[in-house]
Amino acid sequence: MRIALVVISQTLVPIFRARQQLRRLRAAFQARVQAAIVLQAGVRLWLARRRLVLTVSAATKIQAAWRGHAVRRRAGWHKQEARRRLEQAALEARTAPHRHIGYRTREALEMLARHTKNLTQVVAAVEVIEVSTRYSRDCCDLIAQHGGLEALLQLVRSCNRSMPCQDVFDRTLAILSNICRHKALVSEVMHANGCLAALTERMQYFREEEEMFNPLVTLLQRLTATDALATDVPPSVTKSWEGILQLLQRTFEREKKYLERLEVQKGSDVSARESARKVVVVQQQIQSLELLINRCQTAKDEGPAAPDSARDKDKDQDKDATRKQATAGGKTATSVLAAQPPIPGYKNTLVKEAVRGMASGGHAPNTLNKATGVKRSGGGVTSSPVQPGKGSRPFNRRMDAS
Repeated sequence: MRIALVVISQTLVPIFRARQQLRRLRAAFQARVQAAIVLQAGVRLWLARRRLVLTVSAATKIQAAWRGHAVRRRAGWHKQEARRRLEQAALEARTAPHRHIGYRTREALEMLARHTKNLTQVVAAVEVIEVSTRYSRDCCDLIAQHGGLEALLQLVRSCNRSMPCQDVFDRTLAILSNICRHKALVSEVMHANGCLAALTERMQYFREEEEMFNPLVTLLQRLTATDALATDVPPSVTKSWEGILQLLQRTFEREKKYLERLEVQKGSDVSARESARKVVVVQQQIQSLELLINRCQTAKDEGPAAPDSARDKDKDQDKDATRKQATAGGKTATSVLAAQPPIPGYKNTLVKEAVRGMASGGHAPNTLNKATGVKRSGGGVTSSPVQPGKGSRPFNRRMDAS
């Protein structure tokens, strides 16, 4: 028995322990082999994917280069010259940052913020801002966020009836209209300090100048395009609009009576032509202003939206009916003349056409001005921020606040 224990302890136990260690070593070796296989597979996959990406990229570049070469070969010399000018302009823009539209807009904005009275500098600054807001949304944001609206409204208040001031006023309205093309900025223009009051005061001031009055009404219609903005119009502003409307209606009646009296008395064709032009222009002004007033009144009368679906449906029906009434009300001045046939016996064909168009209610201001021989006042300045207009000249006089 003792001999058996000695044999077991000296022979069998070491053999058993050696076998266990061998199994552990084999398991560790197999784990290392599997890890190496996984790593090698991942590396091979990454290398294959990289080779594929490089191959596709190279093929794409070759195809793009060939297509560009084929297009340039088929293009005429006009496109080649345009491409050369664009490349030259891009190179100049990279080498001359001061010529960027954003940099020039900031300079013009700083010029207006200084409230300079030099009309030449004001015209140049307004030209740059008008062009930049026409083509760039970022420039519109820049002007709206850095005090540009207050400077523009100050320009609107300070313009008078002189030719250069009318040009500045026209371009200032164009800038505000360009900003209002973006819906996110309409509210900022609407709630700028004294915006509606300044535009209303200028509308009263330029009510006899259709070239200034019509853009003003168009801008106000953009500012009140939504119900939320239309309800924000103060009652004092609406009351001022109604006062201007009454003055225009009186002018319309006076010019219409004068036109009838000229025909009875066989007056001159020049006076009849000018009176017919005034009647048609004032009629257009009345219609546009009535639409603006009815738009604001309708939005205020509707009030907040009802949560109930049935009330929403009723409100939509009332809204459609009110808008139809507003559209019909905008043609009140036209219905007076449409009920009466054009006054016969005009010796001048242009006056006949003007009165016929007035009775039918369809006019085009540019066509009418061209037909009656009336030119628009002001405006020899071009839209380019670099080159002055052909008929423009520098004005060294100072702006007078009206």
